Amino acid sequence: MRLEDINEFHATRPFVPFALRLADGRSLPVKHPEVLAHAKGQHTVHFLHQGGRAERADVMLIVSVDELPNGKRNGKGRRGKGGRTA
Repeated sequence: MRLEDINEFHATRPFVPFALRLADGRSLPVKHPEVLAHAKGQHTVHFLHQGGRAERADVMLIVSVDELPNGKRNGKGRRGKGGRTA
């Protein structure tokens, strides 16, 4: 996965909830833009779980970015079936 692809979803306004699917099968639901961050020039994203636990994920281990089912895009529909893959 490219960081630019993740940034495209993260920067969409109005914000549309999405999930990062990891190579180990886990999914990180990004329901608000403030739960995900990354530092410029780094290839990791920082995710904040409910309850405050933080997790770092290498961008190379993210296999897809998928809109969450209730992510509405102002009548424009979903961004492709199954999200974007690497």
